[in-house]
Amino acid sequence: MKTIHGTYRTTHWQEHEYSPSPQGPRLLVAERDATIEGGIQGKGVLRYSIVQLTNGSSRFTGHQRITGRLGDREGSFVVEESGTSNGAGASGTWTIVADSAPGDLAGLKGEGTWTWEKGSHEVSYTLSYEL
Repeated sequence: MKTIHGTYRTTHWQEHEYSPSPQGPRLLVAERDATIEGGIQGKGVLRYSIVQLTNGSSRFTGHQRITGRLGDREGSFVVEESGTSNGAGASGTWTIVADSAPGDLAGLKGEGTWTWEKGSHEVSYTLSYEL
């Protein structure tokens, strides 16, 4: 397995609450676009399903299509994300979805993590993969 590191920056964020509750958790859908740098050079498009708990923390899952360059190869692949957030930041995991990478990235497998600290404009990621 090869391990890469980098950062990404959100360029677009939109969320919509689809099940309001005056006393319980909020349910939201969010869409995000990002510019990715480091071991991956490209862009990411993501859709999250979010549970915002009454204590201010959140849990979320989603899928992100990453398009760009991975090492010396170009193409796209999909990662499944899950994570949590609180007042201090957020963290999560990536798992590359099997058979989601065509062309030069066919057969791509791997997983990674990411972290964001409140006040930062960038998210740090690590991805371990094999082709």
